[in-house]
Amino acid sequence: MVIISDRGDHMAVNIIFGFLFPWLFGMFFWKKDKRMVRKVVPFVSILSLIINTTGNKYWLVTPKLKKQQYLTTFPQNFGYFPMIGCLFIYTLYKKQTHTLFWTIVFAVVSSAVEFSAILFGKVKYRNGWTIIRTFFVYMCSLWLLHCYYTFFAKTKA
Repeated sequence: MVIISDRGDHMAVNIIFGFLFPWLFGMFFWKKDKRMVRKVVPFVSILSLIINTTGNKYWLVTPKLKKQQYLTTFPQNFGYFPMIGCLFIYTLYKKQTHTLFWTIVFAVVSSAVEFSAILFGKVKYRNGWTIIRTFFVYMCSLWLLHCYYTFFAKTKA
């Protein structure tokens, strides 16, 4: 289903790049560690849903919809962000690396990807939002994911 806005823009780009491509990449994680994927994806999806739904007053992801603007971030909430979370956890736990260093690296890279979306007109900031604030949202989200995964890493699921 492609959602059409009042200007004729559609969400095909959001669905392809925000959901389908990340899940093609995500098959690697599924083959490597199903348990990690089952723990990370739901947590990150819920976290990104909360952040993006609340953040709609600070940023706009195109296309601009007359109603239910939050739908434009659904593909990323269930595709791109969970796969970034999986890559982050895989890097930390499978490669035995330093948490703070990789948290900063992932926050910088995620912010750079978002900045490119701003340059291409896919994301627009408003009400005083900046890329620096975005960086800190990514830092906090990644740190929360790390804490969540550390807490639940010993449980079977």
